[in-house]
Amino acid sequence: MVVLPVALAVATGAGRRRQVAWDRRRWTMVETHHRLEQHERALQLHPKLGASWEGFALEQVITALQVDPEETFFWATHGGAEIDLVVFRRGKRLGIEFKYTDSPKLTTSLRIAKKDLRLHEVTLVFPGKAQFPLGGGARAVGLEAFSPQP
Repeated sequence: MVVLPVALAVATGAGRRRQVAWDRRRWTMVETHHRLEQHERALQLHPKLGASWEGFALEQVITALQVDPEETFFWATHGGAEIDLVVFRRGKRLGIEFKYTDSPKLTTSLRIAKKDLRLHEVTLVFPGKAQFPLGGGARAVGLEAFSPQP
C-alpha cells in the first residue's frame, strides 16, 4: 500500500498557532498499477513517442560508449538517407540508427550510409533485449544492452 501525505491547513481561533493536519490517502498496488496502465496506453498512442524514445536512446548509447559528445555526428543526404549517430572511435567509423519498433529491419538509409561513409559497423538500436544480425553487415541490438549493469 502507498501512503501519500497531503498537508491541510486547519484554521484556529485568533491568537492561536496555525496547525497542520495530514490527510493520508491510501492507494493499493492495484490502484497504482491501474493508473500506470492508463498512462502507458496514452503514451503508446502519442505521435511524438518514437522521436522522444530515439532521443532518450541516443543519450543512453552515447553515455554507454563513453564518447565525447563532440565526437558524435548526425548524417543525412539531400535524397533523404540519414543515420542518427555516427561515431569515430579508435580509427573506426560506427553508424548507429534508433528505431522505436518491435521488428527492426535494415533500411535503404542504412545501406546508403554504410556505403557512402564506409562504416565499419552499423547498429540499429530498438527497445528490447535481443541482439541479432540484420544482414548487409548490420546488426540489431536492444537498448538494454547499453544500460548500466547494477
